[in-house]
Amino acid sequence: MFEVVEFTRPNLLWGLTLIIIPVWIHFFGLRPRQTKSIPSLIWLKSVNPSKRRRRKVKDWIVLLLRIAAITLVVISLANPTSKVKTFKIQIDNTYAGWTLKEHWLKPMIAELPGGSYLLYDRSGISLGEYSREACWTICESLAPSSATFNKVEEAKTLSYGYNPLDTSMVAVIPKRLKTTNVLISHSVNELGTRIISVPEPCNFKLYNDTALIDLTLASSYDIGEDELRWGDSLTLVVESDTIVEDNVFIWKRRKKSKRLIIHQNDSKFFNEFLQPSDSVVTYDSGLEYDLSLFSAVVLIGLDFMPSFLSEYSGKTLSFKDASRFKEPNWTYGIPELNHLFYQSYFIGPSIQNAWPEVKEYDTLITKEGILLRKENGVIAVLDDNVYEQRFMPKDWGHPYYLALRKWSNNQEIEFIHSEFLGTDSYDANKKLKDISLFSPDMSNKSLNFRNSLSNEKVYLILALFCVLFALIFVKT
Repeated sequence: MFEVVEFTRPNLLWGLTLIIIPVWIHFFGLRPRQTKSIPSLIWLKSVNPSKRRRRKVKDWIVLLLRIAAITLVVISLANPTSKVKTFKIQIDNTYAGWTLKEHWLKPMIAELPGGSYLLYDRSGISLGEYSREACWTICESLAPSSATFNKVEEAKTLSYGYNPLDTSMVAVIPKRLKTTNVLISHSVNELGTRIISVPEPCNFKLYNDTALIDLTLASSYDIGEDELRWGDSLTLVVESDTIVEDNVFIWKRRKKSKRLIIHQNDSKFFNEFLQPSDSVVTYDSGLEYDLSLFSAVVLIGLDFMPSFLSEYSGKTLSFKDASRFKEPNWTYGIPELNHLFYQSYFIGPSIQNAWPEVKEYDTLITKEGILLRKENGVIAVLDDNVYEQRFMPKDWGHPYYLALRKWSNNQEIEFIHSEFLGTDSYDANKKLKDISLFSPDMSNKSLNFRNSLSNEKVYLILALFCVLFALIFVKT
C-alpha cells in the first residue's frame, strides 16, 4: 500500500523546472570543435559504429544523473512528509511540574504539526481523538496522577522529565536549569503550632483567602491556629526549588465551633467553664455521639477514656477525680513555665502567681507537655491535642481554666500537604538516546511526526553522489 506524500514547503517544487537546463544542454548545447586529421587513405578505413553508440549512452547517463541531482536537491528543500491521518501522544501527567504545565506543555502542543491526535494519560488510558488546537484544552483540565506509567506503543511522550524515563521511550522534555527538589520538614509543637523548615534560607509566602499577607526570607516558618484570624484558609508557599507541588502547605478552618461536654458530676460545679455553644450531656455507655460535629470533647469526672474517642482527631480535655495523694490544705500547683501554653495565653507568667489549687490528686507518668507539678509528680499535661489533669479544679473560673477554655474553643484546622515527590531525574533522562529537549526559543524538530521520507540529509547525499558520477562519466 502506497503512502501519500506531502511537502511542508510545496512552493519550492517549482525548482524542478531547473531540469530544463541539462536537457537543453544535452540536445542543443554546443560542443567544442576538435581538429581532426584526415589521412589520404581514409576511404580505405572501415567505420566503427560501436564507439559512436557508447558515446551516446554516456551522454544519456550524464543527462539522467544531472536531472536526478537537481530533483533530489529540490525535494530536500521542499521537505517531504508521509501523510498520516492521526498521531499518538502520551501525556505524562505526574504531579511534579504539572502546576507549571502552561509554561512547558502548552508550547509543546503548539509546536506539533497540524492533524488529529490520539491522546493518552500516563497510565495509558485513552482520552480521545482531538485536533492539535483542542489538545491543550483537554490537557489543561487533566488532573495530575501518581499512577504507574504504562507506555503506549507508537506514541510520543510529552513529559516534564522529573520521574525516571524508560530507555525505550520516545519523549520530549522541556529544557530546565534547576534540577533539585529540596526535602521540606515539618513538625508540631505542644500547642499545635506547625513548624516548616528547609536546609537553606528561602522565601516563605503566606496567602490568606485572597492575597499575599507575609513574605519572609528564612530557614523556618511557624503557623499557629490563631493565624487563621486572617481568613478561613491559609496557604504557605516555600520557594526552596522549582517543584512547587510538594512546596505548598494549606490550613483550612473547618466549620465546627461546638464542644461536647461529657460529665458524671453536677454541671453547676463547672458552669464557669461552659459557653453557650457547648453540648452538655451526662455520660451513658449506651449513647452514640457524632463527634464530627465538635471541635473538642471535654470529659469531667470520668476516670477512664471512652472507647469512641480512640479515632477522634479533635481536641480532648480530661478532668479526673483522684484521691491517691491528699494534702491537709489546698496548695498551689507548680507550673512548668517553659511550656508554650503559658507563653501563648498569659502575659508575663511567673512561678509566684496563684496557680490552680490542689488538695486531692493523682500523678501522671510522662515527660512530655508537663503543665503542673506537685511534690509527688506531674498532675497536668498538655501534649499536642490532648489535655489531662488528675485532680478536680477548686475554681473553674480561674484564669488557668479560662485559658484552657480558649484553647479548646479554637476551631479544628485541616492541614493539607502532599508528600515529598523524591529526587529529580531530569539530568539522567536528558542523556537517553530517544529523549529530546524542548525550548520555545529553538527549532524543535523532535515534535514532528515524520517517517524516513522527511530526512533532508538523505536527499542531499544522494544528490551529491549523482553529481560525482556525472563528473566521472564526463571525464572518461
